[in-house]
Amino acid sequence: MKKLLFLIALIISISHLKAQDTLNYELVDAFRIDKKFSPEILNYLIKKGELTKSEVDEQMLNIFQSVYVIDIFYPENLNQNGIYRFGRITSHGDVSLLIKSEDQIEIINNLNYEEIQKKVGNFLQQESNEFDDPTIKNYQEALNNWFVNRSY
Repeated sequence: MKKLLFLIALIISISHLKAQDTLNYELVDAFRIDKKFSPEILNYLIKKGELTKSEVDEQMLNIFQSVYVIDIFYPENLNQNGIYRFGRITSHGDVSLLIKSEDQIEIINNLNYEEIQKKVGNFLQQESNEFDDPTIKNYQEALNNWFVNRSY
C-alpha cells in the first residue's frame, strides 16, 4: 500500500513538473490586447491554417484559451503600445508578430527581415516619447531573438 501511495505521489509530482515546464505564467492570461482586435488576429491565424473557422465557432469565447498575444519583451504589459508575438498555444505552432500603437494593430510577420526591421524602427521612433533608450534596446534584442528561431 505504501508503495502504491508513493507511486501515485510520484506520478502527480512528475506531471506537475511537466506542466510547469511547458506552461509558464505568461500564457495563463495571455491574450493581452483589447479583444476588439481579436477578429483581425483570429482571421490571420485562420488564413495561415493555424486555426479553423469551425474551431473558433465551436469554442466561441473559449478560443482565447488556445490563442496568445503577448509583448515580446514585457510580458506583463496589458494592452499597451508595443511589439507583440502571437499564435496558437501549441507545442509546434508558429509565432507571428504585430505592432500595437494607439488604437490599431499591424501584423508584420508576413514581411521580410528588412521590412520588419524598418517597420519596427519607424514604430519605435514614432513612439520615442513613450519608450526610453533601454526599452528600445530591449525591443530590438527581443526582435533579433525572434528572427533567430521564429518561436521566441
